[in-house]
Amino acid sequence: MTKFRVLVVSDIHMFGGEPNPSSPSWVSAMPRFGTEHRSPLKALKSLFSPNDEIDWLLCPGDLADRHDEVCQGVAWNALVDLKQSLHIRHLFATVGNHDVDSRHVDERQSLPTTALRSLEPSFPYANATNENFANAFWANGFAEHIEQNRDISLVVLNSSQFHGIDSGHIVDGQLVEQEWNRGRISEEALGRLRQFAQRTTTSRNVLMLHHHVQPTDALDQDLSVLLDSNEILDHLANSQQDWVVLHGHLHIPMLYPSARGGEVTILSSGSAGGKTWTGNTGSTPNNQVHLLEFTDQQGIKASVLSWNWVNNVGWQPASSSEHGLPKITGFGSSISTGQAVQEVGRLLEAEDEVEWSTIVERVPDLQFFKPSDFKRLLDELENQGHELRYERGTEIPLVIRRA
Repeated sequence: MTKFRVLVVSDIHMFGGEPNPSSPSWVSAMPRFGTEHRSPLKALKSLFSPNDEIDWLLCPGDLADRHDEVCQGVAWNALVDLKQSLHIRHLFATVGNHDVDSRHVDERQSLPTTALRSLEPSFPYANATNENFANAFWANGFAEHIEQNRDISLVVLNSSQFHGIDSGHIVDGQLVEQEWNRGRISEEALGRLRQFAQRTTTSRNVLMLHHHVQPTDALDQDLSVLLDSNEILDHLANSQQDWVVLHGHLHIPMLYPSARGGEVTILSSGSAGGKTWTGNTGSTPNNQVHLLEFTDQQGIKASVLSWNWVNNVGWQPASSSEHGLPKITGFGSSISTGQAVQEVGRLLEAEDEVEWSTIVERVPDLQFFKPSDFKRLLDELENQGHELRYERGTEIPLVIRRA
């Protein structure tokens, strides 16, 4: 078994104008803004190389802004070009609320998904030789891709399946919740997910959808959280295998465990291009992309590398977790914060000063600590009197000096 790399590029929101602080996105379909310093998609071709051996390119929805059919095609072609340029083995996407005519404003007699289903190569799986995946996705809102030899599986859900078809939740003749304002999957998709969770034999399983699966305090009224999300997370928690859930929609990069228990980690991908908002967090999230690198061990254990988009500069390694994910974090550590503190303490017993790289080499599970666990670790070390000197602009120590 070898390391497995997954590049996550979510919520592009491509539009047809000039990218600036007041535009809906930093990604424009206009050719003159397609340079590495002005286009987040173009810049990814130089951020990575074929030597990185990326296995999957995943897009959790919202190719274009406000169901712009032309920009959808341009954005999808850009992802296909990125896949080919970096020699990525597979490109998968799912449907975001901006990808369909969710409010049915198109006066033509067409389905809300007509534009997406017309894309070439086929959406949501850019592999013309495999029609089964796309057929299952459009028919059931559920599709699966299994790589048994690499011990990993991918499930893709369509959480915008009813947008533009159903008006919403009606009580006493009044429309209480508009369908376009929430995420929902069909009973058929929910049943297929339950069956897959029960029968999967791969120890690493990825679920990708657009809408978030747990309510967030960042919104005053979180109406768009996926309906039946607790049932979905329960199915994953009751599985005999480990899961990571990737979603977009929120434009807030976060990494956290499922509140329903089990070996389930949730990655809110944030947005690669669409504008972010402060909300109730007190800080405006960065536009980010992420590279997940699963170890060659069984189960969900991965490091997560993140980059921030800086307009007129390009992609830069992420820094503070205050505005998104830090430069490097992870999930799936098999040791607790307390155990990590003890391990670091043992190293400091022999040396007055230890480089952080040496500590990680001796305690490799530190690279799989979630941001909250990592912060607790560093706080505890400082509480014990150890001096931590940090890499400039980041939350990663360079050196730890014994108290």
